Amino acid sequence: MRGPSRTQVVLVAVLAAAVFTSWQVALGPRSLLLGFSWTQAHHFESLRIGASKSSVIDKLGLPLRTSSTCNLPQRQGFEEAFGRAKTSGAARFLLWYNGGNWYYCGGFDVHDRLVFVGEGHS
Repeated sequence: MRGPSRTQVVLVAVLAAAVFTSWQVALGPRSLLLGFSWTQAHHFESLRIGASKSSVIDKLGLPLRTSSTCNLPQRQGFEEAFGRAKTSGAARFLLWYNGGNWYYCGGFDVHDRLVFVGEGHS
C-alpha cells in the first residue's frame, strides 16, 4: 500500500498554512505573526491590585516607558481605561510592549503598589 502522493502532502500543507494564517489575521494585534506573547499576556492577566512594583516588573520585564499619566498609545476606543487611570490614585504609570501592536499599562501609587491596570493597541 502506497502512502499519500506528493500532491496530497502539498495540498494538506497549503490548507494548514491557510487555516493558520486566517486564524492569526482574525486575532489582529494579538497575532503570533506580529510577535504577541501569550505567556506575557497570562502574566499581565495574573496581576492583582496591591502588588508591588518590583513583583510586576518581575512578571512583565522592564517597562518600555514611565510617565505621570496613563501612557497607553491610543485614547480613542480606550476611554474607559483612561478614565479609570485618572481616578486610580496612581502617581506613576509604566508601559510594556507585547509584540506587534499590543501594550500593557500599570499605575502605581506613591508606595509603589499597583492601583491600575489597562491594556490596548494603537
